[in-house]
Amino acid sequence: MRLRNIDLNLLVVFEALQAQRSVSNAAEQLGLTQSAVSHALRRLRATFGDELFIHGKAGLEPTPRAAEAADTIRIALEQIERAVGQAAPFDPATATRSFSLRISEYVSSHLLQHLCPFLQREAPGIQLRATHFTGAPRDNEIVGDEIHVSFGTQTRNHTHYNRLRVVSENFVVVMRRSNPAAATPLTLAGYIALNHVKVSGTIGTNMIDDALARLGLQRHVVFQVPTWRDACHIAGESNLVAAMPARWAMESGALGSAAEGAGSASGRYHIEPLPLDGIVFAIDLLWQPRYDADAGHAWLRAAIAEQFRTTAPPTR
Repeated sequence: MRLRNIDLNLLVVFEALQAQRSVSNAAEQLGLTQSAVSHALRRLRATFGDELFIHGKAGLEPTPRAAEAADTIRIALEQIERAVGQAAPFDPATATRSFSLRISEYVSSHLLQHLCPFLQREAPGIQLRATHFTGAPRDNEIVGDEIHVSFGTQTRNHTHYNRLRVVSENFVVVMRRSNPAAATPLTLAGYIALNHVKVSGTIGTNMIDDALARLGLQRHVVFQVPTWRDACHIAGESNLVAAMPARWAMESGALGSAAEGAGSASGRYHIEPLPLDGIVFAIDLLWQPRYDADAGHAWLRAAIAEQFRTTAPPTR
């Protein structure tokens, strides 16, 4: 079959199906309807003369023919996109392009409230589609020019992706000023003796419990809440304490801004360093290596990193 008879857009759909193993998830990643992806799959099957993907227990499973073709298609798309990216200059002020982000839920509100106004000012023609990780088996697969923004330790095994660390900072313990624990420096023994409010399902705070367990220790968690902002407010109205990244303590109003001075607390709150070694809150950007030379993709990565840098908490 001649190349001129093949719609290369179908290969992009193939890559998404190979990564997501689901028509609906592939459609979500590509910004298409499910019917459009289903139609593309029918065309792919006709082009290859093979079913390519069949339904299995864990979703769509590639046939031997699809598995054999996957690396070749990936490499071909990399070469095409690298060639186009090198040839095309990028001016954010005039560019019209769509980008996709997949963001951990606990960081999306922090990033998007700063990134989206920045894009409106600097790149008004840019469209951004942001979705959360869902916990699906192939959730961490990066499709096309998608950028992943996720907790650092989640990404250590993804050696086939490029990575940029954009946040690396310590946790603090937030309590109200009238909490008796605020009268003296907080030790590990003192921290364990307190009652805690924890953000449920958040990897960062689970990391604290894991570190304590390795020491044979356990904190008493009274409440589990959805967000760090909730935890901060509860700590400000009770004798419970909340451990959170310094960035979110500042955003929640517990830690003073950089303009107020390094390490300053705010209002009714008292801030202590977390008395536990090795607990670092890290956020990474991940992307397909083939987009390194893509000027627009590189600009967006730098823009995301800059939003994290300019919203960093004051140092103590």
